[in-house]
Amino acid sequence: MRLLLAPDSLKESLTAEQAVCAMQRGAEAAGRDELELDPCPLSDGGEGFVAALSAALPSMRIARIQTRGPDPQDPAPQAVSLGVLDDEDRTGASGATVFVEMAQSAGLWQVPKDRRDPERLTTYGVGQAIAAALDHDPPRIVLGVGGSATVDGGAGMVQALGGAFFRRDGPIDPPIVGGQLPDLERVDLSGLDARLQGVRLEVWCDVDNPLVGERGAARVFGPQKGAGPEAVERLDLGLTNLARCVERDCGKAVADVPGGGAAGGISAGAVGMLGAEIVPGSAALLDAVGFDARAARADLVLTGEGSLDAQSEHGKLVSELARRCRGLGRPVVVLAGRLEAETVLLERLGVAGVVELGAGLSLEDAIAAAPERMDRAVRRVVRAWPSPAPGCRAICWSS
Repeated sequence: MRLLLAPDSLKESLTAEQAVCAMQRGAEAAGRDELELDPCPLSDGGEGFVAALSAALPSMRIARIQTRGPDPQDPAPQAVSLGVLDDEDRTGASGATVFVEMAQSAGLWQVPKDRRDPERLTTYGVGQAIAAALDHDPPRIVLGVGGSATVDGGAGMVQALGGAFFRRDGPIDPPIVGGQLPDLERVDLSGLDARLQGVRLEVWCDVDNPLVGERGAARVFGPQKGAGPEAVERLDLGLTNLARCVERDCGKAVADVPGGGAAGGISAGAVGMLGAEIVPGSAALLDAVGFDARAARADLVLTGEGSLDAQSEHGKLVSELARRCRGLGRPVVVLAGRLEAETVLLERLGVAGVVELGAGLSLEDAIAAAPERMDRAVRRVVRAWPSPAPGCRAICWSS
């Protein structure tokens, strides 16, 4: 029996690598003969993005740097890993693609729960990481976004790269934070790092939300980052103001760009102020790790997801993974921390079954129990396959 172990991280619970280890323990304890395991940790662009690519690409080297974190009141530097992949383009010219993981410099996991407030947090450290990536003289930089603590529209990132932001009484001192955007009067990119010229900057993201409005960065994702109802309205007002200034001063309309609302609007900021291109991150990452060929060799694909819900089919990694496996005729079982999806959604995803790891537990207890429950669930699924395992919600089970 050949298993492809391809989980994303379970936010604030298990990294993708930890999830793979728990899956391996469970599969090996299932007692199946001739078991072959292919560990393939994945990432939606958030936490674990560089590690997932590094695990699949042996030629990638890691450059270690330090940046600021998301909280200007916390002076402790953040250890950041850049993924540097030497490659050759279609013309034969050589160079390096540098992969930058936003969550290492502005991740929600870096901010204690009692200090989570996107109005006072910044992506300044992300800009510092991009500046360090430019030291490698790359023709291409890939910014993986997700798992952020911030809602600053990428203003902090741009400021760290030499951009300037002004309110009526003068420049906004670095690092700019989300709560200062409503007072923004002008954006000036004349001091932007000249090394960005000629570099292809890609933003890999997994959502299609715009920057502002009902489906925008503040209203959809702000509450997950600690913003209350009044703060959400102020943040949306600030992002709307930022979009207005960027369109006037930089010549780029970003308010409605699909995916612009990802990671607190950093995608829109990168497009409007740095000339970036938004790329569907799940598809790009699965291509980069050779997922299709690995899935085609598997009898069963096991994946993991923090929460399986209505957002899951809108560009999320699990939906792209399931789509590819359907095309390959390979069954998928999802091990989700929380299951908040209707049966019709699960049927559209086309997975064979789902196990809710946190069933019957509070969020805190579910996070603590995730490694043991992942191990146990995989053991049951592998032992019972091809029949549904106890505790597995069968959707379209193979027989």
